[in-house]
Amino acid sequence: MFFPITVVFACFFALSAGADEVLSVPGARIFDVCYGEYGCFTIRPPFGATLQRPIAVLPATASVVGTKLFLYTRDTRKNRTEISRFTTLGPWSSSKPTKFLIHGFIERADSQWWIDMKNAILTV
Repeated sequence: MFFPITVVFACFFALSAGADEVLSVPGARIFDVCYGEYGCFTIRPPFGATLQRPIAVLPATASVVGTKLFLYTRDTRKNRTEISRFTTLGPWSSSKPTKFLIHGFIERADSQWWIDMKNAILTV
């Protein structure tokens, strides 16, 4: 039982420490973290310290997480376009319905279920 708790705390400090984008939250460093334009996050209830989630971990910075956004359209379903808030959206049209697919924390956008879901949505 000691081992899982040690791993969780090790991960907690690895994810929370040394982030250049972190804004200080006086007196709450262990429980809360703020990332400028992304807002603040907490591991206090209801997001942590509950029966359903007795141990929670603060999120890492955007630069550590390395989030990538890919645009697919019916015309470009096989060739994704990587986008960000700094890029123009190329083949995207605001007049057409837009769907967002978000895989889970331990998944990837190249997982087969995700590719199948993307293709099914673009087929409809």
